[in-house]
Amino acid sequence: KTANFIAWLNNMCGISGYLGPKKYLPGKGKIKSLLQSMKRRGPDGHGFFIKNTRHMSMLFAHTRLAIIDLQK
Repeated sequence: KTANFIAWLNNMCGISGYLGPKKYLPGKGKIKSLLQSMKRRGPDGHGFFIKNTRHMSMLFAHTRLAIIDLQK
């Protein structure tokens, strides 16, 4: 059952990120390309968050897969 759960989990949402020097932060074109490459992992929504400090940057990008409960 664990293997089945992992296979199911791998088909859900996509998450990616970057943490490092500000000068290496990907541009918006690269971020859009990244989100496009993860689209199959979650075609129902996407977004990204960027936080910059003086020398460092953090990027969090995600795609969302809506789960519909057929039993309700």
